Amino acid sequence: MRCCAPTRPIAEVRCAARAASCSAGATTGSSTTRRSSRGGAIEHGGGILEAYHNNFLGNQAPLGSAVQTASDVVLHHNLLALQRGGVALKGAGSGAFLGSLNLTWLNALGDGAVPPGYLSADPQLDAYQPGAGCGVIDDFYSWYGPLVDSGDQSVSIDLDGSKPDLGAYGGPEAPTAPWETDEDGDGFPVLYDCDEGDASIYPDRDRGDGETHDEAYDGIDSDCDEGDDFDQDRDGYPRNEDCDDNNAAAYPGAPESPGGPDLNCDGLRDADGDGVDIQQDCDDNNRLIHPGVVEDPDPSVDRDCDGIGDVVRGLVPVACSVSGGTPPWAGWMLMVWILAGSVRRR
Repeated sequence: MRCCAPTRPIAEVRCAARAASCSAGATTGSSTTRRSSRGGAIEHGGGILEAYHNNFLGNQAPLGSAVQTASDVVLHHNLLALQRGGVALKGAGSGAFLGSLNLTWLNALGDGAVPPGYLSADPQLDAYQPGAGCGVIDDFYSWYGPLVDSGDQSVSIDLDGSKPDLGAYGGPEAPTAPWETDEDGDGFPVLYDCDEGDASIYPDRDRGDGETHDEAYDGIDSDCDEGDDFDQDRDGYPRNEDCDDNNAAAYPGAPESPGGPDLNCDGLRDADGDGVDIQQDCDDNNRLIHPGVVEDPDPSVDRDCDGIGDVVRGLVPVACSVSGGTPPWAGWMLMVWILAGSVRRR
């Protein structure tokens, strides 16, 4: 069955057994939305149901916000994202979900009874909004996103003969228009082109040298790579937060090496790696010297950066007086002299 528009198949399902009972509700949004308690997009009764290359997006139901089944359902190369209500996949009775290489993302109450081999990542759809009408659905995906070429060639291939993309635009039965339409003549179909009205904007844009180029911070995503126009080094921090947007190793909180540049964007450097920046460290070339370190008996080195030479304990009396009075050890010395004289007189 095809849900939503014929040229934009969102849920194309094959009932593999005669006993299969497939049902779907009214089409609102990017998939079907059942206004009942079971199976937001599909409620499956008996027999084996196979679903290949579908987008299940924004469906809602308390039991199985995408699919609820009482029998086996085989899922291959599907996208299940942004479901609302219950878990995305719900098995009832002996119903189980089989298959592999499906991608899930941000299903409100979890993915549910997914079999092994599922991927979980942002599908990077162009402009999809849950609840949008069928005529304005924009569920195309970015050419560099996780849906592209992530399928199994032993299961299907794309219209251009390449590895299958996951979701409704991959596989041999995908709609041809997104793959064949290239209105600006830049060699990239509308499926992958982020601006079909400008031939100078296309994925992986280069200048004949094999390198990707995009003028940074000009507000034009000329290589369809989204964030690199605002985050040139792609470290996840835009220019207004990154102290060096040409170095992916430099960003707030990045690890630093002794003697290296300011990579963590705190505006400080710590050449000896003792955890104290150069402005507070009296010797930034020796990690054993910094404020708070325990002094050792060497009066020539100020190790704790307090500006005072070390006290050499055991050689310089700690409690000596500088006021001109009698030092506290004078009495002990007098007693030693008296005893020595007494011994000699004997």
